[in-house]
Amino acid sequence: MSWGPPPPLFIEHRIRLEPDGGVTAFSGKVDFGQGIRTAFGQIVAEELDLPLERVRVVLGDTAAVPWDFGTFGSMSIKTEGATLRRAAAGARAALAARAAGRLGVDAASLEGRDGAFRTRDGRTVRYAELAGDGPLTGEVAKDIPLKPRSAY
Repeated sequence: MSWGPPPPLFIEHRIRLEPDGGVTAFSGKVDFGQGIRTAFGQIVAEELDLPLERVRVVLGDTAAVPWDFGTFGSMSIKTEGATLRRAAAGARAALAARAAGRLGVDAASLEGRDGAFRTRDGRTVRYAELAGDGPLTGEVAKDIPLKPRSAY
């Protein structure tokens, strides 16, 4: 039996940039002692260059999270963790594009750290400043570049 291709992944369904520059991550999974809330927070924090305490994770709230098949089989990190990582990478790319526009540089030249982007000459724009440009939206490319694990 084939389930078909996965549906498109949209940033706004998984990652919300908050006015203070932190983020909220959304998942339909439920943490019943296996530690996925912490793990998902760490995955998103690493991909977005944020301290863990700046990431809020909403799990299983059917009024707020995307539909999910369920939490079972020890697959949450492998499947949902990978989805959240891609969504966070899409959010990082969108934030970098905003920062590049404000700073007048190429997005690839920016360094992300602690919820901000820095230019080589030391100019900085914080995620909180970029939040004023509105919510992060758009489809995440299937081949979105992920942060190398060596950079964690």
